[in-house]
Amino acid sequence: MALRGVLLVGTIVLGSISLPRVALAACPNSCELAVGQPILDPPLPCAGEQARPETCDCGVSLQVGNGCQQPIEAVDFRFDTCWSSSQDSNDFEHNCSVVQPDKIGTVKARLGDIGARELTFRLRSNGVEHTLKVTSSVTSLGKDAGTCSIRPLCTRHRLPVAHCLLVAGFAGFTVARGAARRRRSSSVH
Repeated sequence: MALRGVLLVGTIVLGSISLPRVALAACPNSCELAVGQPILDPPLPCAGEQARPETCDCGVSLQVGNGCQQPIEAVDFRFDTCWSSSQDSNDFEHNCSVVQPDKIGTVKARLGDIGARELTFRLRSNGVEHTLKVTSSVTSLGKDAGTCSIRPLCTRHRLPVAHCLLVAGFAGFTVARGAARRRRSSSVH
């Protein structure tokens, strides 16, 4: 019972702060960026495309939803995951090239340079090739001094917030303990 109270206090405290990038391996390359609307040419009315910025690990997250009756194939890339909203995250297909009907394919394109960039992905459905283009513009790298919030990490991976906070709390404790050890060892010498 006492342990549960300690974890609850830790959760309340951790839930309201940003953690150092060192504490969260998921934020190795923060940036500020803007992402344009994806354009599919020729259009595929039964497909849905969404692009959003990933500022914690600088990049563009692209989702292709397949509302068609035929599969949608990635021609010159592979999706990171193929899934449906009714699936448990443990059942997602990884490194997939085909998005089946009523599924979603997600791919993340990492960016590492300041400036504008057009990302191009080729898709095929029912024998027709489509070009999906997304524009992005990175305006700064590492601007937030290596901090990011734990919430996007939890929601992106559909993990219970309590689990994320517990892991983040352990990571923060480890970082703080390492810093304290370095201070002690530097004062001894």
